[in-house]
This record gives sequence, structure tokens and C-alpha cells, in this order.
Amino acid sequence: MSFRARLILLVTGLIVLSVMTITGVLTWHARQELLHAAEREGHQIAVLLGRSVGLASTVPIEIEGLVEDHMKVGALLAAHLLQAAEGKGETVEAIARRFDDVVARSVAEEFWVMEADGRTYIHDSAVTDPALDPGLNSAAHPDDFLPLFAGEVDAVDHRHQKTGADKRLFKYTGVAALDAPRVVQVGVEVSYLTDLAQRVGVQHIIDELLEEDDIDAVWVFDQDMAGIAASHGPNARPSDRELTELAAVIETQRAVSFLTDVALTVIVPISSHEGAAIGATIVRLSTRHLNTTLRDALVLSAGTFALVVLFGVVMAAVTGRWLSNPINVVAVAARAVEDKTFRPELLDAVAGRTDEFGQLAATFGSMAREVLDREEILAGLVRERTHELADKNQQLEAAQARIAEELRITQELQISILPTQTLETETVRVFGTMTPAREVGGDFYDFVRLDEDRIAIIIGDVSGKGVPAAFFMAIARTILRRLALSGEGPSALVERANNELCEVNPLELFVTVFFGIYDARDGSLVYANAGHSPPCRVHRDRSVSFIERTGGMALGVMENVSYRQASVTLESGESAFLYTDGVTEAFNASGEAFGDDRMVELLGEKTGAAVDVARHVLDAVERFSQGVEQSDDITMLCLDRKAASMPGPALVRASLRLSIANQLSELQRLTAEIGGFTSSHALSTKEAFHLGMCLEEVVSNVINHGYDDDKPHSIDVHLDLVGDNLNVLVRDDGRPYDPLTDTPPPDLETDVANRRVGGLGVHLVKTLMREVRYRRLDGSNVLSMTMHVRQTT
Repeated sequence: MSFRARLILLVTGLIVLSVMTITGVLTWHARQELLHAAEREGHQIAVLLGRSVGLASTVPIEIEGLVEDHMKVGALLAAHLLQAAEGKGETVEAIARRFDDVVARSVAEEFWVMEADGRTYIHDSAVTDPALDPGLNSAAHPDDFLPLFAGEVDAVDHRHQKTGADKRLFKYTGVAALDAPRVVQVGVEVSYLTDLAQRVGVQHIIDELLEEDDIDAVWVFDQDMAGIAASHGPNARPSDRELTELAAVIETQRAVSFLTDVALTVIVPISSHEGAAIGATIVRLSTRHLNTTLRDALVLSAGTFALVVLFGVVMAAVTGRWLSNPINVVAVAARAVEDKTFRPELLDAVAGRTDEFGQLAATFGSMAREVLDREEILAGLVRERTHELADKNQQLEAAQARIAEELRITQELQISILPTQTLETETVRVFGTMTPAREVGGDFYDFVRLDEDRIAIIIGDVSGKGVPAAFFMAIARTILRRLALSGEGPSALVERANNELCEVNPLELFVTVFFGIYDARDGSLVYANAGHSPPCRVHRDRSVSFIERTGGMALGVMENVSYRQASVTLESGESAFLYTDGVTEAFNASGEAFGDDRMVELLGEKTGAAVDVARHVLDAVERFSQGVEQSDDITMLCLDRKAASMPGPALVRASLRLSIANQLSELQRLTAEIGGFTSSHALSTKEAFHLGMCLEEVVSNVINHGYDDDKPHSIDVHLDLVGDNLNVLVRDDGRPYDPLTDTPPPDLETDVANRRVGGLGVHLVKTLMREVRYRRLDGSNVLSMTMHVRQTT
């Protein structure tokens, strides 16, 4: 997209965004104003209706007060009538008939004359209300008129209430009789008070309000949420939410309003002149007018928006053209500078302008001319420097070739001073090998025949790399070889070698050394270890153990250091395997080290001459680190004590390789395979039984206790018949567990009933096997067992 197009798009987008924001804000503000106006209108209507209802509630009260005054006069006249009638000696029945005549000729509905005990003395015959049973001689609400007997008041007005089954509204007024302790009561039906309150004009106001389009419905309720007045039509009933809010308004005396999808509802409480809650008004306002007004505003805003956008696009196009033309001219000139075809005339279209673009064109023209001049100068300098660098590179390549040749010669010399032939006698075989890394290193080995029976073996590793380490290695080998012929023991010899190396060590290097003297007469190996990796001892059954360290310091670190010597005797058919850390610290592409465990496993697998063992280990290391550059020398030295009963190395005469699943049902297959092996190779019945018992104990323990999950696993069982030894190996990938150390010994002294469970199976295996060893190798448990066998014919 061109700059002009981006500029037009940016300006148009800003205008559109601004107009949309302003339109949205104005529309929202207009909507809020309309809502507030509608809410104020609804509140005013509700207040007006509330005041009308309040007025309607006071009119009946005032009229009821006038009725009370007239009823008091009627009650006093009735009291005088009673006094006069009794004074003439009239009977109770005659007086009652006079009261009947008064009831028939006036608004009074009932007359009562009540004794002090609440019983009726006289009443008119019109009293037929079932709620006031005449048979009980009980006056109307006698308890409310007791103060008249005590002379506390002159008259008692009983507030109107609904009585009887027909729920007519009655009011009673009583005064004290003039001639005896009695009370004269007058009862009047005042149902017209309710009718009067409903006819004071509230419904008429509601009907007139509904003629407006903005008002959907109006309801007026009393404090008991009974309807006083309401609109008619499709919206004749309030919604559930309106009724819920109505109850809250009557209780809290606070107006509320809320908006729904179709209406705005305003609920205002109604209070009496004394401030008491007497009801509430609901006004539901339609949002049609609000929506129409908003729609008109949106149409107007949309039209304005379209005009503004159109104007913005036109202005953006004009502005973009005005801004982009000079930039395009400068861009063309810049490409011309890049192509070395720049001419000042390219900027004429802009150079004449007096604004910033004109200044930019003038500055760019000056800069372009200066750049071209400097580029020409720089090109000449580059050509000169290129020739110089070419000469230097040729000299450097020649120097590198000389250095590489010298290093190759140094490496060849380093290898040439090491023995390359196998030293072999009737009883011993010694072989050494070193595979150098790409860089010259400091590994070395040596073996020197001191006399007919003794051989000195040496292996060492100098710290550091390169030519210094190679020279220090040559010095160390020369000193050790010379001192080996002096006849001293290993410890004294190593001490002297350390002091001599400290004197000729300006670079402060050091070398780890294992020095041993092997005596073929008894197979003893007397040695001293100066910080070197401990050699391995490979037994006849191909089990491997490490030769004990003597705790010495590396040579060349400090003068006058004492070294301890020790000895180990190699049995017939056993070997000593010496190595440097280039074997165990070889890494693969994942950064994993070869490690001691892999080396030990390889030594246990391979049988044969020393050279075969060394090459077997070397091949395994090279396969392991395939694809990774060798970072250290790989050096090994093997010493074999030949077996007296064979001219060559002991051979495996028979083997069995079996893999079973971790299921108890596999024990049957294991037993069958073991039985076939022992029968095929003439093992005695006792030996076969012992072998089967031990393997069943070991494998069943692995199946029952070796795994933390229910997944399928594989258990490997190897049998190798070597001479009169049967080597047995059981390998599993269960959790780490050494049965030789982690299993407590069995308690054989306690009686069977109280004996601790466990340990007896391991004890049985250790008893029946000549040798039992455990090691953890590559995440697996490896249990090796050796059993002496005598084959039957």
C-alpha cells in the first residue's frame, strides 16, 4: 500500500472514529435526558394522583365527624326519651316500639340501652344481626362504652367497622342515661363513606391521563395493596415486578422507578396529612415516544455522519496528494542515489517549494552529492584493503596449515611413545589403547616388564588440553617409566615422581596416575593411586567390582606428599581394567554421560583377550556418542591373568535368554524353560532344583512387590554356563530395591508362631548360590548370581 493510500486511510479512519464517538455520546446523552424527563413526568403524575387519593381519604373522615355530632344529639334525645317514658311508667316493650318508630323515621339504624354489666336492657326490633345475638342480651361493643359508667367521658364514638355476615359498615355513638346507670347507644350504617371516597374524582383523573399516548396504565392502591382505582384495557394488571416494588414502596415510603424493554414504571407512596402511609400509585409510561425520538436522532446522526465521512474522504485525498507527491519525488531520488544514477534535476519539482518539503529536497540534494563523493572514496579504500586482507589471509592459511601439521606430528609423536603391542606371557596378557580427541590431549598409558615375573602398569590423565598438556604428559610418562625400573615400591615411586614433576611444572599442570606392579607368581597387584579413577576387577563369572582407592593426590600439585599403597590378588581368569575419564564422561547428543554403570555392564558381557575387551568398550562408547564430537582422549589398559585350565579365555558354553511378563502365571513358563535348560546341559537333579527354587523366589518377589502400578512390565532372565559356573542374571524396571541390604535377615531362633515375616527367601538364595550381587543400572534392578555346578554324564 502506498504512502498516499495509507495517509488517506488514516485521516478517514480518524474522522470516522471522531464522528462515531461524538454521535454515540450525543445519542446516549439524549436518551438519558429523555429518560429523566419521562421519569419526572411519571413522578409528577403519581404525586398528583397521591394527593387526590389523600384528599379523598380526608373527606369521609370529615363527614364522619359531622355524623358523630349528629349521632351524639340523637343519643341524648334517646336518653331523654327513655327518661320521659319511664317517668310515665311505660313498659320496656312500649319504649322499644318508640325506638322502632324513631328508626323508621330517621337515619338511625339501631338503638341500644345497655346495663352496667353489659347486658341489653332495651333495643329496637331492627337489631337482627347474627353477629349480635339478642339471646345473649349483649349490646354492641359493650367494652368500648364502659368509661361512660365511670363518668370519665360524656360520650363515646366507636369508629366505623365492618360487622355481620354482610360486612356492612356501622358506626356507634353512646351517652350515659339520665335516670339510671345505663348507656344509650345509637347505630348508623355509614357504607356511603367508602362510596364517597371512591367518587371524589381519582378514577376520572386516571381516565383523562390514559388519553395521552405516553401513559400505558395507572393503578392506585391502599396500604393493604387493595386496588382503589385503575386503568382498563390490555394493561389492566400490574406485572410481578411492579407488585413486588409496590410492596417495598408502601413499606419504606420511598419512590422507585425502573425501565423495562417496553415501559418506564414509576411508583410513588401516598401519605395522609399526618404522614402515615395510606397507599401508593403506579404509573407505567410507554417508551414509544422515547424510541421514536431516539430513532429520529439516529437518522439525523447517520446523515450527518455520512456527510462528514464523505467530506473527510475528499479532504484526505486532497491532503494525501499534497503530502505524498513531494515524498514520491524524494523517494525516486533516493533510489537513484542507490543505483548511482542521481541527478539534481530529479528534485526540481519539489526544490522550488518554500515549505518543509522544499527544505527537505534541498538538504537531500546536498546530502546525495556528498554521499556519492564519499562512496567513491570509500570504494577506493575498500579495494586497497581487500588486496591487503587477501595477502593476510594467504599468510594466515599458511600459518594454520603449519600449525595443523605440527599438531598432527605432535599427536603422532604422542601416540608413538605409547606401547602398541600386546605384552603376553604364559600367565598374563597386557594391552593398552588410546583414541585421541581432535585436540591434542594429555592421556597416556604404559606397561614395563621389570623382570620375568613382574610387570609395571601405568595410566594417567594430564589436566588441560593442547600442546602444554601433551608435553607434560611426555615428561610424566618418562619420569614414571624411569622410576619404574628403579626397583622401588609403588608408593615411594609415586612420591618421587610427584616431587620431580613439581620442579618442572611452570604452567602449574597436574596429572592423575594409577601405578601398579603385577607379580605373575601369585597374581598380586601392588598399586598406588594418585587421584585417578579406580580400575575395575573383572571376575571369572564376569561380575565386576572396583579396586579400592588409596586416597592419593594428583601429581604436580604439591611437593612432599605421601602416598599409600595397597594390593589386590587377581585369581586365575580375572582381569584388571584401567581407564581414563574419557570413557565414562563421553556424552551423547542428549547431553547424557556414558557413566560407570554402562562400562561395568560391558565388562561383564565381553569375554576373551584384553584387546577384545578394550575394543568392545571402545565400540560401545563410539556408538553411544555418535554424532557428537569427541571432547577427550579415550584411554584403556587391560591386564588379564590367564586361566590355568585353558589355553585361551573362558568361553560361555551355553546360554538362555528369557523375557517374561510381570504376571504370576508366567512362573509356570519360567519353570518349564529352566527345566529344559538344565536337562539339555546335564545339570544334576539337585542343582536344577536349587536353581529353579532361587529363580522362582526372586522373580515372584519382583512380580508381587517390585512395581507401583498395574501396567505391563518385562522381566529378563539370563543364564550363562561358563566352565563349572552357572551365571544367572535377573533384570527388572521396577522401583529401586536391593534385596541384599534392604531385606532384614530372617529370625531363625524364634518359634514359627512368633517369627517376623520376611527375609527367609533372600536368605535361601544367598545360601544356595556361591555369590549374589546387586546393582542399579540404567533405571533397572540387576541381580547377578553365581552357582557352582557339576554336570552329570
